[in-house]
Amino acid sequence: SETPAPVEQSDVLSCLLELSRKSPKSIAVQTIDGHAISYERLVQQVLWLAKRLRVKASVDDGTVLLALPRSQYTVIAMWAVFAAQHRFVFIDSDAPSARNRSIIADAKPCLALVDDSSEGLAEIRDAGVTQLNIASELANAQLEAFAATPSILPLLEQAYLIYTSGSTGKPKGVQISHDALAGFVSGARLAYQVGAQDRVLQFAPFHFDTCIEEVFVTLTAGATLILRNDAMLESFEDFLAELENQRITILDLPTAYWHELCRHLCATRRMLPASIHTIIIGGEAVNRQRVEAWREQFKQSVRLLNTYGPTEATVVATAIDLSKATNPNLIGLPLPGRGAVVMREKGQIAKFGERGELWLTGVGLSSGYLGLAEQTAAAFVSFWDPQAMRSIAAYRTGDIVRMHKSGQLEYLGRVDAQLKISGYRIEIGEIEAVLLSVPAILEAAVTVVKNAQGSATALAAHIVSTTALALNDLRTVLSEQLPAPMLPAQLYQYEALPKTPANKIDRKRL
Repeated sequence: SETPAPVEQSDVLSCLLELSRKSPKSIAVQTIDGHAISYERLVQQVLWLAKRLRVKASVDDGTVLLALPRSQYTVIAMWAVFAAQHRFVFIDSDAPSARNRSIIADAKPCLALVDDSSEGLAEIRDAGVTQLNIASELANAQLEAFAATPSILPLLEQAYLIYTSGSTGKPKGVQISHDALAGFVSGARLAYQVGAQDRVLQFAPFHFDTCIEEVFVTLTAGATLILRNDAMLESFEDFLAELENQRITILDLPTAYWHELCRHLCATRRMLPASIHTIIIGGEAVNRQRVEAWREQFKQSVRLLNTYGPTEATVVATAIDLSKATNPNLIGLPLPGRGAVVMREKGQIAKFGERGELWLTGVGLSSGYLGLAEQTAAAFVSFWDPQAMRSIAAYRTGDIVRMHKSGQLEYLGRVDAQLKISGYRIEIGEIEAVLLSVPAILEAAVTVVKNAQGSATALAAHIVSTTALALNDLRTVLSEQLPAPMLPAQLYQYEALPKTPANKIDRKRL
């Protein structure tokens, strides 16, 4: 186990207020077209909107629904909800109506912040939630006469709700407290080395928890957050040109997008803009060939931080610099303030090199699932730590890992992806990792073939490759690393594997 080291932390709103006093004219948020807000102006708008929220909200200490696209207004809204003693939850106006209705019914928001594009959403209107148009409110704000340093009410315990897919098909609301958020932000700032001189691209959709990382790590470091637009993503050349125009220093990208960007850069021998010193990726396993090609082209000129973390542990729990690491399956060391324990099936802490389930500890753990006591009790547990001589709170990730003597964690797969075929224990993640080690394979997923009785009888490989591959040839290559029961009996080749809205492989469509 790795014991969390102490980390200094302050709630994120206090950090922002302090920055507005120390560096009032520094740019906090900027759009691609150059519209900028200073830290002083940001805080003025945040506090004005917070005042309006307290007047309009139907209850104290409630949940505010954010139905807003990517804009400066959205960043202002997130901070204003905190200052108004509420917590926020996002919905995606492009998501299926049934999902949004489920989130609204579960979260029971006391108020919805909208703009002109979302004001007419039927899901909000039908739920009878009071709406406040943020554009109208801020257009009428008397900011110049508004004190930028009023007394701030104590923060609500909970900072935000974020919904993840549930096993029943109904989204689960993960509750993140201000303490957890502050712990994550403090640790991430240290691990990522974000400073006031940085210009960070805001890439993720706001209903993804990566936006929490982008917004709060950046704006508590005194750095500048650059809000991307859709035109940037029309081609990689457009993307790279805008990175150079905006003098971006830090990128935070989904692993799937980085894979494609890496392919383009390596194929064209194109270098990144000189301003970029760090790229943060996360969301799924990295492709070994991509990492090797990246290291060959960029050496260690750009830090490539592979991050790991479930939503229940506040965005990111571990990180590793893949520009230096030789094993792309490593997910690194815990961030400052975090801890990790590898636990065997019978509740015993595993030895170095032994497989087990990853339990996360330290700052950053969620308060549990909203209204789901049984699922919360199953996932958020405690164990006796013989070194600390006390009980430690932990989150069971469901991920299988091993810990090296260096403390580095190696990802091996999912607990729920383990099965038995002909009495042989199979780990899907291990097979997928070996598939991705084949030079021609760009993407890979493995599914189970079942008989009429529903029993697992064989495995099917789903791949994207640079050349056509025959099943027997592939089995021959895989047999050098995998035993016979773990070899796929079926092979399906695609131009691209189907993806979920979160850009992860959609296994239900394979």
